[in-house]
Amino acid sequence: MSAELPETVSIPETVLWQEVGDEIVVLDVHEGEYRSLNDVGSGMWRALEQSPDVAAAYSQLCDLYDVDPDVLRADLAAFIARLVERGMLRIP
Repeated sequence: MSAELPETVSIPETVLWQEVGDEIVVLDVHEGEYRSLNDVGSGMWRALEQSPDVAAAYSQLCDLYDVDPDVLRADLAAFIARLVERGMLRIP
């Protein structure tokens, strides 16, 4: 059974992000919390930022990474869930 993905996500207004080298740093200015995303996390963030439609972002990531689609779906679902829990992404 494949992992469930939300239809869309959005980046809250209190969250800023910046590319630093090959990584992305995400800052929640309200909480004063930041995360540095590794290469794969940065790719996921970019895909979600470019297309809030998660299915389109997933498709883009499938083209980008040579990985089993079910593994990628599970990883993307976990990535979204962690960032929603930390207030760095929102599911409308």
